[in-house]
Amino acid sequence: MPGLTKLRQFKDDKSGCWASVILASGEPCWISVAGGSVVVKRSRLGLFGAPLYKEGDIYKNTMIVKAIAQIFPARALPAGFSNSFLSSLTNAALHCTSSAEMHRVFSRAIRLVEQQVEGSTNGIDA
Repeated sequence: MPGLTKLRQFKDDKSGCWASVILASGEPCWISVAGGSVVVKRSRLGLFGAPLYKEGDIYKNTMIVKAIAQIFPARALPAGFSNSFLSSLTNAALHCTSSAEMHRVFSRAIRLVEQQVEGSTNGIDA
C-alpha cells in the first residue's frame, strides 16, 4: 500500500533552489530551479534519473508555473518557500502520487498554455 507524498528536503535561498520529494509510490522527485531554468527529474539527488520536465526558457516556465498553479490552487507547502517556480512545482509534486501523474500534470499544463497562446493570437493578422 503506497504511503503519502512527502517533502524530504528543500533549499530556497541565494545558495540553492531545489526540493526533494518522495512521491506516494515511493519514487523520488528532484526539482531544481536556476535562474529561469527548471529541471524536474525522477531522481533523489538530481544527478541521474529520467527528466519529467526540463526547460531553460524563462517565459515558457513562467507560463507553465501559472498553469500548474491553476491546476493545484490549494497550497500544501510548509513555510520557507519564496521562489515562485520552486513553490508551484513542489506544490504540484506534493499533490501527485507518482512520476506518471507528474508527467500528466506537465502535459496538461503545456496544453493549457498552448490554448491560451492560441486564443490570444486568434484574430491577429500576420
